[in-house]
Amino acid sequence: MPSVKWECICRDTQPGESVHVVGGIGELGNWDTGKSVPMGTSADSFPKWSSPNVGVPSGHSFEYKFVIRGGGGDKWEGIDGNRQLRVEGDGTETVTCQWGKKQGVDAPPPMPGGHGSVRDRVAQAAAAEASRAPASVGGTGSGSVALDDFGKKLAERNGQGKSWRQKLDAVLDGLVETLGLVNDVDVRKA
Repeated sequence: MPSVKWECICRDTQPGESVHVVGGIGELGNWDTGKSVPMGTSADSFPKWSSPNVGVPSGHSFEYKFVIRGGGGDKWEGIDGNRQLRVEGDGTETVTCQWGKKQGVDAPPPMPGGHGSVRDRVAQAAAAEASRAPASVGGTGSGSVALDDFGKKLAERNGQGKSWRQKLDAVLDGLVETLGLVNDVDVRKA
């Protein structure tokens, strides 16, 4: 039986609240938030919330959503419809989503070579962008605007006291936004 570890980037929680994953299969509580799978975070990993590995049926599509529990009750993420996932084979998959943002199905077709992560897509898009318009720092080429925007975003996100992983994530998030890629899903094999 395959398993899934969910990661949800969510900054909308208050002290005493936590993000949960709930869905239309028994392993996710059959839409009962009282039986949902709690996710955890820490000062170092916030705003990323992570679930334990959850065994899910192979070859079966199911729907799910994230919900914030605690405090004043349940707060469902505000997306149209539900998220969908289909897991094939065995092993563990990590599914990373962003609270309140949805891209159709959360298991996009893998990129050539079997890589379906946002990081792979960023690298491919950056290479494609570089081949279309030479980026000149401070120049007049069309690439300079994207580089200026990226530089501003990087400076905003890449604060002091962050770990190298947090800084790398800030760089990748900035690239994703600058290049106009969708960054609500990252499916990786563990």
